[in-house]
Amino acid sequence: MIVISDYTLEEKNGAYHVHSNEKLPCPICQEEMRLLGTKQRKLQRADGTWMTLYIRRFYCFTCKKVHHELPDIIVPYKRHGTKAIENVINNDDEYPPVMEESTVNRIQNW
Repeated sequence: MIVISDYTLEEKNGAYHVHSNEKLPCPICQEEMRLLGTKQRKLQRADGTWMTLYIRRFYCFTCKKVHHELPDIIVPYKRHGTKAIENVINNDDEYPPVMEESTVNRIQNW
């Protein structure tokens, strides 16, 4: 997985397609990767609304690994956005109203 900060969100039919503005090498072997396709990812924003993202998947022929291009608004392996998780960690009252208390406790203990 590759976390990117220089990207463009292109809206198509209510979903957002993430495209990096730079060419990224494989994070393992630094060789060139080929586009494999896209993957749908849902993300809950800090205001409680859901956002559908299509993230690109790349394949490295040298090390035989698949890598996902994640924008910095996504925390890997989490469904809540970085702003929502940051609000929980900083004890702000702005975290999503639909976030369960057990989820808040897990994030704070993480």
